[in-house]
Amino acid sequence: MNLRNPLLLCAEALKNVFDIKIFKNMKQDDIDFAILMFHRRRIYEHIGGQVDKKYIQHSGDTSVRPKQRIRETHETASRIATISLKMGKNIYEGFHNILPPEQMPLCFHSMTSLFQYAFIKGSKLSIKEQEALANKLLTELENQETRLQSNDKD
Repeated sequence: MNLRNPLLLCAEALKNVFDIKIFKNMKQDDIDFAILMFHRRRIYEHIGGQVDKKYIQHSGDTSVRPKQRIRETHETASRIATISLKMGKNIYEGFHNILPPEQMPLCFHSMTSLFQYAFIKGSKLSIKEQEALANKLLTELENQETRLQSNDKD
């Protein structure tokens, strides 16, 4: 396989610059599959799913011939989705290890979402359900305050 694959170039750059390993805790078989699928992405995106010599040369895929149309099965589509999710999680965690998220905006967003939910649903709820929702909001507010205070101590 050729290092011209954008996935490998990206993985190498993230590792060298940020020490983020997008293939962390992944089996070599899954990594090889992801690389192949990223080669195939070019085929689908730019030449309508029809194999060319460049694809065969760069991917090392000997199961196809030039001008052949390729298609993915439900299984291969599901597999690449799962693998992509793992790689995305590794990138996300890697960046948050470098720059941990600020807690205040997260708390604010969480509370805003709860208040929006309460406002939208509130008029359709019984008095008992409204009281339960209000208690949930107060509990969440107390939890957020506790989290913020513990982060301030760190």
